[in-house]
Amino acid sequence: ATDNKIFIHVVNTNMNYAEKISLNIGDKKFKNGKMYYISENPTTEITMLNPDVFAVKSKEIDGLNVNLPPATVAVIEIEVE
Repeated sequence: ATDNKIFIHVVNTNMNYAEKISLNIGDKKFKNGKMYYISENPTTEITMLNPDVFAVKSKEIDGLNVNLPPATVAVIEIEVE
């Protein structure tokens, strides 16, 4: 954590279902957030036809409830006031 950012590392080990999680940032006030994640079917292989299949994706989050796709590893960056 920094003075105005919190970093949370999360994993969804379920290979079939998304998981909705609620983040707890204590007495801080959520300003905005972004999730950086890798999510792909666990049976996928890296080949010459799809070398970037496990590239990091990102999306904005609009609150402290986050939906993690199946088989996802992520870092959530939250800016606080």
